[in-house]
Order: sequence, then C-alpha cells, then structure tokens
Amino acid sequence: EPFTRRPVRSWVGEVFPEESFADKAFAIPCVNPERTLLEKLFLLHEEFQRPKDKIRVARLSRHLYDIWRIGASEYLPKAFERPLIAEIIAHRERFNNLKGVDYGQLFPPGLNPLPPAHLLEDWQKDYKTMRQNMIYGESPEFDDLLRLVEDLTRRYNELTG
Repeated sequence: EPFTRRPVRSWVGEVFPEESFADKAFAIPCVNPERTLLEKLFLLHEEFQRPKDKIRVARLSRHLYDIWRIGASEYLPKAFERPLIAEIIAHRERFNNLKGVDYGQLFPPGLNPLPPAHLLEDWQKDYKTMRQNMIYGESPEFDDLLRLVEDLTRRYNELTG
C-alpha cells in the first residue's frame, strides 16, 4: 500500500517549540492522498450499487468533499495511474467484497460515485450539516461540488490502458 512517513507534532509543540514542555516531531506512516482519493471514489460507487432502500446517507457526503479537496491537489495525477487503480480495486475485491458489487465497474469507464437522483435532496441536507459542523474554511456549494466530482469522474472514466 502506498504510504509516506510524515512528521507529526502536538499543537503545543508547534506553538511553543522552544519551551521545555514542547514535544519533538516524530514520523508516522500515513496513507498517501492518491490512495485515499481512489478509495473514496470506489466506496461511493459501491454504496450506490446497493439496493435503493439500503443506500446510506448520514455523514457520507464528507467523501464527496474529500474527493473535491484531493482532486484539486497535486496528488490527482498519481491517483489516475493504472497500476495504483488496479492494486486498489484488487484489494477492495479481496478484502471488502460486498455482495452485489461488480468490481470490474470500478475500472474506467464504469465508475459512478455520484448519488442517485432519488437521494440527491438527502445528500444535499447531509452536506449542509457537514459544512456547518465539520468543515472550516472554503467549501463549495452542493451543486458545485457535484459538478466538480462529476468532472473528475469523467476524466477518470476517459483513462485508457
């Protein structure tokens, strides 16, 4: 699994680096953002393959926001590399194997991580709640978020071998 060791430090250590009580930074393994982006795209696609009455809504719109955030970063090109895509799909099929999910659809051109039309209003409400309680700073309106994720999905689905 792609990961990078990154330094972390407490807020106290960052704000008061010269004080005797300040901790030192130490490295921990972190999942790379390109993997997170693909995992979130695939998770939503899988969720929307469930029977209509089984599709969850609560707190899942955060994944759309995360896709938007990572998709607008320097990590996007790495996320769209075929070997990484194949590795993550194989891992999901082996370890997350959900009944009724066709994992072959996760490969281009079959990906669809967008909420179905009959749930858009519920997802919009969930996103509004998330914006009020979880997101600090910039965040797009729901319709803009969907357009951005739709564009990202189109670009993913246009990938060729």
